[in-house]
Amino acid sequence: MQLRSKEAFRTFVFTKEDKEAILAGKPFDGKKMRQCVVAERAGVSPAFIAHLASGYRTSCKPETAQAIADVLGVNLLVLFEPKMSISKQQASDQKQRTGRARVPMKLAS
Repeated sequence: MQLRSKEAFRTFVFTKEDKEAILAGKPFDGKKMRQCVVAERAGVSPAFIAHLASGYRTSCKPETAQAIADVLGVNLLVLFEPKMSISKQQASDQKQRTGRARVPMKLAS
C-alpha cells in the first residue's frame, strides 16, 4: 500500500514539530497518538512509524497498512492507497500511451 501523504499521516500521529509547538506555548488538541504507541499496537517498529511520518518510507504491506489504520481509528483509504506492482504499473502506462496493453509472447516449447 502507498501512503497518500506524510501530511495526512501526521494529522494522526504526534511529531517532533508538535512537541516544539507545545513547548513554544501553542495550543494542542491532544487527539494525536504517540508514534511509539502506534508502533506497539500495530506490531511494527517505532522507526517504521517515524519513517512514514517523515516521508522516508512511503509504502508497506496491506496487512501493515490496515493494522496502522485500525490503531488510529481511521478508514484504510484515508491514509493509504493500493499500490500496483511495477509490472502492472508498466502495463497500465503502456495502455495509456498506446491504447492497448502489452501482451507477453509465449516461448516455443
